[in-house]
Amino acid sequence: MDPLQLADSVFSSTEAITQLLNTDFDGDDYLSIPNVDSRQAERVRETIIHDRAFQVANARFTYDSEFQQIRVTKPNVLVNTAAGWLQAQEQYWKARGMLSAVCENYITSMTGIEFRGFTAPHDKTTKTLNICLMPWTSLFPSIVVETGYTQPATDLERDKDIWKTSTNGETKVVIITKFSKTPRNTVSCVLGIHRVNGTGGLGACSKYTIFPAPQSKAEQIYHISLGELYGGECPPGVDADTELPLNITELRNICRQALLSLNLVPD
Repeated sequence: MDPLQLADSVFSSTEAITQLLNTDFDGDDYLSIPNVDSRQAERVRETIIHDRAFQVANARFTYDSEFQQIRVTKPNVLVNTAAGWLQAQEQYWKARGMLSAVCENYITSMTGIEFRGFTAPHDKTTKTLNICLMPWTSLFPSIVVETGYTQPATDLERDKDIWKTSTNGETKVVIITKFSKTPRNTVSCVLGIHRVNGTGGLGACSKYTIFPAPQSKAEQIYHISLGELYGGECPPGVDADTELPLNITELRNICRQALLSLNLVPD
């Protein structure tokens, strides 16, 4: 691509992102730009991350080098629901003494953080996540949450694969929350919890339907381990098999409140 073509491509991409940032919630909260090489993507990134509107919106920029695709998310109440939920779970673990003082000082939660330095085929990828839990000594987070509404499920799966295949096995759990508008003008939601197996590859996946809510009123709880929270490298004296609960029912309640606040109806 010659310099003029590169400039035109960068300009059109940044214009599309700017248009996304200026839309109301009724419009899209997500933009995908295909067929972008790594040089173009870096120019777009350098331009847009210094844009005032991008910063105010706390927008998230991702470049997936495997698929040569830019993905931009404009956060909103709905997209941020799972982030608030994970933070609430972490507070619950601390309040119940499930995390020792050593662990509390060793693990941090971070939102909207950009990561680079992935392994192939994502070695030129830039990824900005929703929220994560991360050991201070690691290059990558151990627990990752990604959430989408207008973002297609296919692109959320691509987000998940970056974490599960290209972090040298440091990411142990990827939690995907996908909201979708239904033909009935309601909003459905599915939660997927993806775990990495012992060799660092794709492992087990557990799925929960958030909406429509199940008829049973029984509380839904999923467990991860301290070993996973530590990214597989627990400090001395920490039992890696200790279970940490993730309250799925609480996530459903948070999502319901978020939908209603936006005048959306849970399916």
